Amino acid sequence: MRARAPMAIQTETLVLASYTFWRVTALMLAGLAFAKLGIFRGSSKTSDYLWVAVLGGLLGLPLAYAGTSLHRLFGWQSHDGFSLEFEFNYWASLLVAGCYGASIMLIVHAGRFRAPCRWVAAVGRTALSNYLLQTLICTFVFYGHGLGCFGHLDRVEQLAIVVSIWAGEVLLSILWLKAFRFGPAEWVLRAFTYGRLTFD
Repeated sequence: MRARAPMAIQTETLVLASYTFWRVTALMLAGLAFAKLGIFRGSSKTSDYLWVAVLGGLLGLPLAYAGTSLHRLFGWQSHDGFSLEFEFNYWASLLVAGCYGASIMLIVHAGRFRAPCRWVAAVGRTALSNYLLQTLICTFVFYGHGLGCFGHLDRVEQLAIVVSIWAGEVLLSILWLKAFRFGPAEWVLRAFTYGRLTFD
């Protein structure tokens, strides 16, 4: 908490006002525009998705690797490496996101891997619940009120935790949606928004 509290204050004030609000808002508006154009429904040609996937990967992944390598070179110290690493990953994240999105659309276009697509769809339908659940799990694993593993796990151990949480959430989402229409947090949000407890 001593490490995170000042970081949280800075993130939710200075960083929010100078960076996060503008970037997130712009990306949300871009996403809404793409959705309205039907890009997420597969309205574009397969060749268009292929170009975005290939170019996004070829340009974005090396940029992300370069930024991470710089950060690692400075021993992950934010005051030395973050500004340089940030510039690389600022642009890399947009390119890699395009690569991921276009790749997913190519998979959907191909009509294959239907079972994994259903698994991902289940997680998407319970996205808020999954986000809250992984927050609870990770704060328990890393914070002092739980296992206190913050700063004590190497990258491989961190990756194992990530994969375990993802796999668990995929399975839990599939099982939950077999019995319920919405995730628990999604149901609460809908109930609050529409002022009723049941939905047709």
